[in-house]
Amino acid sequence: MIRRELKSQVNDLEKRIAVAVQAKRDKVNAPLRQARMHAIQVAAVVLYGEPKIEEPLGIAWSRVEEMLTKKFGAAADEWWLREGEEELHPNLRVLFLYAPFMFNNRPGGNDNLKFERIFSEAPAWLLKFTAVEWDAKLLGFKLRKLVGTPELGREARPLLSR
Repeated sequence: MIRRELKSQVNDLEKRIAVAVQAKRDKVNAPLRQARMHAIQVAAVVLYGEPKIEEPLGIAWSRVEEMLTKKFGAAADEWWLREGEEELHPNLRVLFLYAPFMFNNRPGGNDNLKFERIFSEAPAWLLKFTAVEWDAKLLGFKLRKLVGTPELGREARPLLSR
């Protein structure tokens, strides 16, 4: 009887430890997941947003939403449903489904090589403004030096209005 209770307690303890270890792993990996997601979103703007320095980034993101929905929407939605996932709110589809689907289906090697190729052609001002250099440091991909980019913050306004 005592042996059975002890076994039950050990099993319960093992389950609780497994949950705690997974929570710790999730916490440690969260910055990497967030950096990857951010880099994918900036990559989508580079590839499909036609960003312009004189317009708000939201306008380029609108073009991204339109293009990704047109090019990847049906395939991504089909994959999502096949995986048995819950229905995603329409406003979140482009951000959390279509953009990663687009990135994962790009030709090339690993994620870092894909990021390096995409960002090698991106406007330096966009990479600076979106702080992709932080993503590069966290994820380990190479990013060219962002020389000649406008200052951020208060110093940026006079440069744009000249």
